[in-house]
Amino acid sequence: MPYAVSMIEQNHYLKFVISGDRRPGQQAKDSIDAWTQIFDTCRAMDNNLILVIFKLSGSLPVMEAFKIVEHVAKNTLNRQCVIALVDLNEVSRKDNRLGATVAANRGLTIRVFDNEPAAEEWLKTFNSNHEI
Repeated sequence: MPYAVSMIEQNHYLKFVISGDRRPGQQAKDSIDAWTQIFDTCRAMDNNLILVIFKLSGSLPVMEAFKIVEHVAKNTLNRQCVIALVDLNEVSRKDNRLGATVAANRGLTIRVFDNEPAAEEWLKTFNSNHEI
């Protein structure tokens, strides 16, 4: 997996930073691998509140974003998570917003932000249910 995923436990939530380069034609696979790692960690740590910071270069084609959402939404345990996503790449942020809309329509609680403080404030309005 060309993405590096690091986790920092916060008082109220788990913060993940995903960094690396999006590989053309591999965006969905690489992202699904990263999201699987994130959700596995959340279940192991019994915390459903997630802040994810994308520090990824390259583009995210709309169809790749759709594939990612479809895969993530298939697992009903993932629907118990609350996800604040910060995409620092202006080019892909628009496609991630579209992906978040599709994800919300499939039962996920997710919102995309352009900065971390706003994402943290939104995430603090939720309580961890500790039942994932």
